[in-house]
Amino acid sequence: MVLESGVPLPSRGNRNEVARDQMRKLFGQMKVGQSFVVPRKLVHVGVYLINKEFEGYKIKTSATAADKKFFRIFRVA
Repeated sequence: MVLESGVPLPSRGNRNEVARDQMRKLFGQMKVGQSFVVPRKLVHVGVYLINKEFEGYKIKTSATAADKKFFRIFRVA
């Protein structure tokens, strides 16, 4: 292995924060039995919000197709 310098740091960007804001609004309006679809890479954002900010909610996730590119988040309680 070789040490390198001058390599730019990866930026996470603002995408996750935008997704969190959108999901906060959806979770705030969501009733038991409702659901919405997110890209696979954003499922963890929804799970994080439920665990940290919507502790009374219970959710389940399910792939919408065999390719698992999109997941549906259901509110079950």
